[in-house]
Amino acid sequence: MRPLLPRRQSRSAGSLHEVDSVPALRPISASIFSTWRRPAVPSIGMPELISPNTQLRDSWLAARDEWGRETHQDGAGLNVGDDVDTAAGFAAWVERLRLQSDPSTLLEESRVYANYWWIVDNDEYLGAICLRGTLNNFLLRAGGNIGYGIRPSARRRGLAKWALRAVLPEARALGLGRVLVVCEDANIASARTIESNGGVLEDVPLTELGRTRRYWIAL
Repeated sequence: MRPLLPRRQSRSAGSLHEVDSVPALRPISASIFSTWRRPAVPSIGMPELISPNTQLRDSWLAARDEWGRETHQDGAGLNVGDDVDTAAGFAAWVERLRLQSDPSTLLEESRVYANYWWIVDNDEYLGAICLRGTLNNFLLRAGGNIGYGIRPSARRRGLAKWALRAVLPEARALGLGRVLVVCEDANIASARTIESNGGVLEDVPLTELGRTRRYWIAL
């Protein structure tokens, strides 16, 4: 399979609800982690970003089962009701992801054009990342331009940081001057990933997805 991006090695995956008060905003700084120690994890080879495909279906399904069948996977483009357990259903889902990146495709009103990549290493599916060229009201509130997710067994290896950095030039190629990247307020690891790629915290509003940290990354 031919990667969309060259292989790179990690250097280390609307209107707002009114609330009575919002805590003072501050980025997740390195000082917070002064006493934190990363557990030892297996090393990875050379990750790459490739187009979704049917050849890695077994690996993708194994990752899905790690997440849990009903768990939302950020960046994967998987919707409730998508049939990925049958070969035909999986192929149809992969084709929908491909079509969503094609500007000539007529999309539902609630959708925007997006590019999807899978994060893989030696044909093992490790996660996904997507890039949305435009923002509708929901994405501006709580979704952002870029979403990503790493399967549980592949976390704490710097994959999310690597993948986000790899996709930023793709956003620049679309003509974007900055991108919005969000995460749950309690997701310290994701906040650190975004900040390590230049994310500047704008606010932490209460959205339909809960308290959400909204970062802008200048391109």
